[in-house]
Amino acid sequence: MCFLQANLAFGTKLVRALKPFMMGPKVWFFTSTTASANFMAKAKKTVQGAQGVVSLQNGIPESVDDGDICIVMAPSVRQDYMLARSLAATNPVIIVNGLAKVCLPSRMCAAITSTYISHG
Repeated sequence: MCFLQANLAFGTKLVRALKPFMMGPKVWFFTSTTASANFMAKAKKTVQGAQGVVSLQNGIPESVDDGDICIVMAPSVRQDYMLARSLAATNPVIIVNGLAKVCLPSRMCAAITSTYISHG
């Protein structure tokens, strides 16, 4: 299973686990501003049960209510993290496969991946 498919499979399971009932907060699935059109198309087909599958490239939809659960899949640029931070002011935010590029003084760079959960 490639990285793209693994992310979407995990995202689908996460949405289902967070949205077990018809009532309760909505669950949103956000992708990076740099996500390809191919990834977006597959995400919209694969991730079922989310209120919306939205690229952060379009900003945060006005229909995201306070308290809605927001999953941010594979953020990779500063804008993604700034939007996630904005969401986290009023919403639980789950960042999956976050990527941070760290450069040491010797100019060696390393990518760090993580999962982060904010409780709003």
